Amino acid sequence: MKYTGIGLLLAVLAAPGCVSVPVVPDQPAGDVANKDKAAAPKPLPVKVDEVTEANAHEMADTLQAELEWALKETPTDGKPLKVRP
Repeated sequence: MKYTGIGLLLAVLAAPGCVSVPVVPDQPAGDVANKDKAAAPKPLPVKVDEVTEANAHEMADTLQAELEWALKETPTDGKPLKVRP
């Protein structure tokens, strides 16, 4: 009887919103971080014609960012990557 009374009291209080019921999120918090990584735009590719002695360091940084982006975007299903010749 005691448990029935407590359950009935909670049901009565929860109906108008006096007692809130915890909500379970649809996705874990880790998936949100993965979406942010996936949403990062691909850096512009470095072309040979654009590299000069004056901007060599900047182009090296851009190339490094492009390579890091490519490593993040590689599939993790175990299949080998297709590389163009």
